[in-house]
This record gives sequence, C-alpha cells and structure tokens, in this order.
Amino acid sequence: FDVHAHRWYVQALRLLRRVGPQLQSLHDAFVVSVSRHGGQFGLDGLTQMQQVQASGVAALTKTVAQEWPAVHTRAIDLAKDFVDGFEAAHRCIDGALWAGPLEIGIASQQQWSLELQLQRAEKEWQAPKLEIKPKSLILVTGGARGVTAASLLPLAERYQPHFVIWGRTPLAERDLSTWDHLGDAAAVKRALMEQDPALKHPRALEQAYRLLLQQKEIHENLQSLRALGAEVSYRVVDVSKEAELREAADALVKDWGVPAGVIHGAGVIRDKLIGEQKDEELLEVLDTKLRLLPHLEQWTKAGLEWVVLFSSSTARLGRKGQLAYGVANEILNKCAQYLRSQGLTALALNWGPWDGGMVQDSLKKVFAAEGIGTIPLAAGADFMCKALEYRGLGASEWVILAAKELRAEETEQAELQEPLGGALTLSLATCPVLIDHVLKHRAVVPAALILEWLSVQAQRSLPDLHLAAVEEFTLWKGIVLDADQQRLVAVKNLDISEAESSGKRIRCDLISTDPADSGRAYARAQFVFRPELARDLGNEGFKQSADQQFAGLRLYDEVLFHGESLAYLTQILSADARSLEIQAELKGQPQLWSQQGLAQDWILGAPLWDAVFQAAIVWSHTQLGLKCLPNRLQGLELTQSLPKAGPVVLKLSLVHQEAHALRFSVKVLDPKGAVCAQGGVIEMVMDASLAHSFADNHLPSGARASLT
Repeated sequence: FDVHAHRWYVQALRLLRRVGPQLQSLHDAFVVSVSRHGGQFGLDGLTQMQQVQASGVAALTKTVAQEWPAVHTRAIDLAKDFVDGFEAAHRCIDGALWAGPLEIGIASQQQWSLELQLQRAEKEWQAPKLEIKPKSLILVTGGARGVTAASLLPLAERYQPHFVIWGRTPLAERDLSTWDHLGDAAAVKRALMEQDPALKHPRALEQAYRLLLQQKEIHENLQSLRALGAEVSYRVVDVSKEAELREAADALVKDWGVPAGVIHGAGVIRDKLIGEQKDEELLEVLDTKLRLLPHLEQWTKAGLEWVVLFSSSTARLGRKGQLAYGVANEILNKCAQYLRSQGLTALALNWGPWDGGMVQDSLKKVFAAEGIGTIPLAAGADFMCKALEYRGLGASEWVILAAKELRAEETEQAELQEPLGGALTLSLATCPVLIDHVLKHRAVVPAALILEWLSVQAQRSLPDLHLAAVEEFTLWKGIVLDADQQRLVAVKNLDISEAESSGKRIRCDLISTDPADSGRAYARAQFVFRPELARDLGNEGFKQSADQQFAGLRLYDEVLFHGESLAYLTQILSADARSLEIQAELKGQPQLWSQQGLAQDWILGAPLWDAVFQAAIVWSHTQLGLKCLPNRLQGLELTQSLPKAGPVVLKLSLVHQEAHALRFSVKVLDPKGAVCAQGGVIEMVMDASLAHSFADNHLPSGARASLT
C-alpha cells in the first residue's frame, strides 16, 4: 500500500487551503494538475499500480472548478512521445492556458479530450453470461446494509454463490426476534434502558438504538440472500485499518482460497469545502476506498476473475464539497483500467445518488435541483449484475445516473422537459443563415443562434417574466453540416429555481437527437427572469468618428468569414491593445435565420450577439493577427431597451489573454450612449489554424441559395 501517495494528496489539500482565498481574489488565477499516464488518462491501459495511486490528481482540479468558478482550471495528462522534457514542458504550458474542456491529453503532435458516451439502460440485454459457478467465492466489502446488500440480490438469485461479506457493524449477539413486537422507537428505547441502565444518557441510548436497527437490517438481508440459495459468511472487518485488513485477507485465502470475484462497496463520506476539509477526513476517505487495491492486484495474479468497484459520478463530473470523495473514486476508476489491462474483467461503476445508503433527504434535494434523480435499489442492483455479465459493452468505467422524478406539484410543468416543438431539423433549407456562416466549406450553426434558441425556450417556460440576465452560456461542441446534410437537435429545460428580486433561474440544454449520437450536449445556458427590467444602466461616451488607421480595412473581405446577411459591423471607432469600440447596424428577422425554434420577435437578438462575437474577431485580427471563435458568455445584465435592430455601439475590453483564449467584457450602447447591456464576459478560442478555415467561407458550388 502506497502511503506516500496519500501523503502527497494531504500536502496538495494543504496547499489548496492555503492559497485558495488569494486565488479566488485574482482575475487571472489558475490551477492546473498534470499526470503522465500516456495522454489518454489511462484509458489505453495503465502498467503499474503506482500510476493508479497517483491518478486522483485530476479530481482535485475538478473540485476546484466546482468550488472556485472564477479560477481557470485544467487537468492535463501527458503522453510519453516527447523528444525531451523541454518539449513536454512547452506543450504542457500551452495546454494549461488553452480554452476548452477541463480534461485534455497532450502528445507531441496531437491532443485528446474525454467524452461520455450516452447509453440508455435497456430492460433486456442479450448478455453473454459471465461464468459464475454455484458456490463461487465472492468477497463483498461495505457491509450487508443499504446499497451494497441490495446489489447482491440479483447475483444470489441467478448464481447462488458464496458471499464473504466484510462490514464494520458487529452481528447481534441477542435474539432479534424478541424486539419485533415492539412498535415505535420510544418503546424500543424503553426496553433498551430496562436491559441496560447505563443507557440513561440520551447519546448512549441513541447509539444503542441505531446499532440495533443496523443489526436487524443486516440479519434480514443475510436471511434474504440465503433464501435465494446463496451461502453467506459475515466478518467484522474495517478495510481502512491496514493490520485488520491484512489479517482478514490472509484468513480469507486460508479458509476459502482466492475469491473468484470482488465487489468493493466500502466507502465513507466526509464532505467539506476545500477550505474546511481536514487532513484526517481526507485520509479516512482514501483509506476506506483504497487500502484494498494492493490485495486486488495480488489476487489477480493468483486467479481472481472479476472485480466491481463502487465509484461515484463525483469522480467523473466533479462536485462542490467532495474533494476527498472525488479523489478516492477517481483512483478506483483508474484501478479498474489497470486491472483490465492485466486481463481481468474490471468495472468501475460511477454511481449517481441511490435511493438509500449514504444519500439522505437533504442530499436528494440538492441532486433534484440539478435534474438528477435517485437510483432505485432494485434497478441499480439489476444494472450492476447485467453490466458484469455483458462483457461486450467494452468499457471499464461507467457513469450511472437516474432521471429526475417529477413530484405531483411539478406535473403541470412536465411539458418543460419536452423538446421545444419536437426535434429541430437543421439544414440549409430550415436555417437560411447557414449559407452565410461557412468555415472550411461547411455550414456552422452560429453560437448566437444557439443562444437565441435556448432563450426562446426559457421565455416560453416563463411567459410572465422578462429575461434579465444571461448568467452562463457555454458552447461545448459546434454543429457543422455539409451542404446536403441534416442534423436533429432539441432544446430541453433542465430545471427552474428561485432567483433574487422575485425572479426565476432556468437552465436549458441544446442536445442532439440524431440516432448516431443521441443525447450529446452541444450547449447550455442559464438565464435569470424577473418581473421587471431596468430601464437603462447609465450612459457612456464613445468616439463619434471612424479610426482612420483602419479606414482601408475591408472587414468582410479581409477579416471575417461572414456572408452578406451577417455583415453588421460598419466602422471601427477605436482599437488598441486593451479595447475596441465598433459601430454596427443590426438587421434581419428571426425567420431569415431559422424557420424553427424561434419566436416572431427576437428575445436576446441573435444579430446583436453575432455582431459582438464578430467584434472580438476584429480585435484579435487587428491586434494579434489571429482569428478566434466564441465558446462562452457569462454574467450579462440586460435592460428593457436592448436593441434588436438598427445602429448600436459595441465596446469590448480585454480582461484576460492566454495562448489560445481571449476574454472580453462587453457593453452594448444605443446611438445616444445609453448602456443597454453590460457586465458580460465573452470567451473566444484563438488559433493560427483558423485563418485557413476563415478563407474557405463558401459552400461547394451549387449549394448556395437565396436567403429569401
């Protein structure tokens, strides 16, 4: 067991605790973790258990991203094909500063990102059966209560194995049936005090009562397994204690031999924010999850056939307050990859919240607010059994989530979960604007149009309120079409919650409904709606005439790729190394952009925000000689006078510059200088290779048609 790795995680936690307040107060702070597992985060196979123990570093970064949103975060996995350390360091620094996914793998000549592949759990899988013979020895950690116990029932029913269950709760020495006639908790506690006068102290009495309930649950679960034909042996073992674990492992092999399979469900939760997490809490979580791993490696060499590791969706997705749990379970994920490379059938099941176990009612409310339901015990157990049986699924790491269940009071809003008007069919015919938005001879759906689709869905969901702010808009993946291609997408609401000033907060996703990649998320937006909007946000001056140094610059011939219908920018008023003022003339009705998914009038105004993104491209071209494309908009405050057509002045101020990313604060002014929108920060992805894409801004011959 590698105690040095655990000490390193403690040192990393101490460092984050110490620098956290300062990092969050800075504008350009970043936290980057670096591993060297081959560039693909071990998915192509790890070769040493030492790599497994070191692989939780990415979970640190994911937690920082959740808790400190203003800090730039990146988890990098380096390949091993670099010429020398200098080349690796150079690529690593570049990767740390790029905009894009949180996790990226970097090699000498290429890079990778991780992507979840959506697969709905089928009721019936045609499963090639894993050979689990009757009386096969299966070691189970995590005790005989809650989720762990429930997961054993399908295996017991189908295969009648011999379960050796390790748990921390001792079995009852008394006859538990004598307590069955006692009804409520008060009667049970009175009986406990009569048997043991020392339990008069309330805390001691409550502990004795809870232990009795736990022992009754264990007894009933063991009886259920035996009734299904399984043989069950229960041992009191705390897997977080090295000496106790070693003694139990030696006894297991001596008494029954090397197990055929292991289900590692042990775990504890010690959730705290980074600044409040104690060293000993982190170690307790790590020890409980990870001290068994060297024994799994040893048993693999001696005949172990399969292993199921109970991990958590926190390891894959990150979660505020769960640094310790995320690190421990990310290491479990990598352990499954390592054991798989050794020829073992190994699964790391990244469970979402179960309807039982460690997920209490308070946590259920948190998950429900995020659109995540709780996994029913029977459904989760059945999934585990089938995933274990069906080796052809191929993946060692699974993320299992349940859809949110609608409460009775939500049923009248159930239509919000449905796509806006069904799936949107995207093509040159249904989205005329695509003809003038072409890169590399392929049509690209404008980010501004995606933002408008999302805002329309949100507005229809809250018809009595006004769109007051865009808190977050992120474009994860662009939608690209060939001239004769169609794509199916849908706009879906995720949740609605309360916001300040009697407002509502709503999140929407644009997802694919194409059969080939159904469920892929392209973009997400979070809006705030309020009963009233501010009339204006004050006034600002701006330069009234064009900057003569750019008088000869033809924006739509030399700088931008946009076609005639999107030619909004009219003249550069001023531009320098930190800012840009530019005039635009907005035009075009919604129907000229898309014949589906839009309202009769603009909600946010796609022309306005496309003009803003164009202005950022103009700055990067004039100041850096590079092209860029949008991928994020944050913190935008709106007024009732937000212009949807006619002249506007756009003011961009550079707030952050990286090797491959730019961030600008944005203000939108009307011709009189009234501020109509402000506070927003747009992020642009910048790359030298975009110059060639911008140049190829026409569809193949014959594909172009009239917008009207």
